[in-house]
Amino acid sequence: MRRKAIKWWQEELGIETKAEVEGKVRTIVSKYLDKQPVDADDQAWLLKVFEHHYQYTDKIGCGLEHLEVRTNPSSTGRNTRGFWIQRKDGSAIDISWVVSLKPDGMPTEVQNVSNAARIEISDQIHHHHRFGVCNVCPLCNDAMVRRYNLHVDHEIPFQKLFAEFLKSKSLDYESVVLEDLGPESRFADRELAKSWQEYHLANAKLRLTHDQCNLARKAA
Repeated sequence: MRRKAIKWWQEELGIETKAEVEGKVRTIVSKYLDKQPVDADDQAWLLKVFEHHYQYTDKIGCGLEHLEVRTNPSSTGRNTRGFWIQRKDGSAIDISWVVSLKPDGMPTEVQNVSNAARIEISDQIHHHHRFGVCNVCPLCNDAMVRRYNLHVDHEIPFQKLFAEFLKSKSLDYESVVLEDLGPESRFADRELAKSWQEYHLANAKLRLTHDQCNLARKAA
């Protein structure tokens, strides 16, 4: 049975807000080098968080040897540092604290498919980051410097563009089957992936912005 979307961290962690939990997790991540096991106190606290992950039991598998921090390479170019479960049989698997803090400890189908859609067009994003017009940030009107704290933004919101693509194919989010690549997923249907890449190339209007301007706009 799925849990109710309650603020479980208040009772179980003694922390009032989700933002405080996120801050503590990031502090723990920053303490460790890649592939360095976390200490006993940090591990015990983190496991209280990870127990809310919808795949926690499967990810623990044959048993937990230890948690460690690793860098998760991303085809989007935005590598992240997070936690991996090192199992007693020597195997290892990533586990997301971001997912653990979502309602019911799981992402929605829309989130999963949208993330995979972003992976599929990451080469286009990289190309625009490197070669797109880099003069003045359209959000703050201040000068930009190539490769310095820049984001590639969709003038037509990404979700709207992708929804229109699905509609053009008479598909919905639940129709898109994903292939699990570990920290990321991609479309299992590679012809669908190619069609989406072509559609994005033809219809997306990309622009470079300062990263903080873009993040502030999305948070507003």
